[in-house]
Amino acid sequence: MKTKKKLVSVILAVVLCFSFSLNAFAFEAEKAPTPEKHVVTLNIAPGGSSTVSPMMWDNKSYTVGPLVTTYTGQFVIPDRYFAYEVTVSGSNEGYSVSLMYNPEIVIASIYNVADGSTHKNDWIDVDAGHSYLFRIVNSSLYSSINATITYYSWK
Repeated sequence: MKTKKKLVSVILAVVLCFSFSLNAFAFEAEKAPTPEKHVVTLNIAPGGSSTVSPMMWDNKSYTVGPLVTTYTGQFVIPDRYFAYEVTVSGSNEGYSVSLMYNPEIVIASIYNVADGSTHKNDWIDVDAGHSYLFRIVNSSLYSSINATITYYSWK
């Protein structure tokens, strides 16, 4: 009797092992689907109560002379998050555009070469309702630069 029970348990263990291996051999990797490109168009009637976030709410251009640091006028950021992008051309030399809480406290900066390319500083966490300004520094010895700053904010 004991021998029969042992033999049956060994046979069941072998059958169980083979049943696990069948699933492993049956698996075939599925190919990942190819992503499709979709274009979404959003039409908002002028004067409607709809809001779009993030909102571009200003776009200004500045000309800064050689080796000059200038400050923009102060503005109030209405939302918690802020972003700005800068396009600077004119010298192929260095510049910086910094978001400032006041003329001494830098919140975020972009340092690059004034070659006409656009650079963005994104997801800046600010205190909504406070005044800020930009500092623009031209590091060129001989050339003026033209800087265009576009502001964005969202909640």
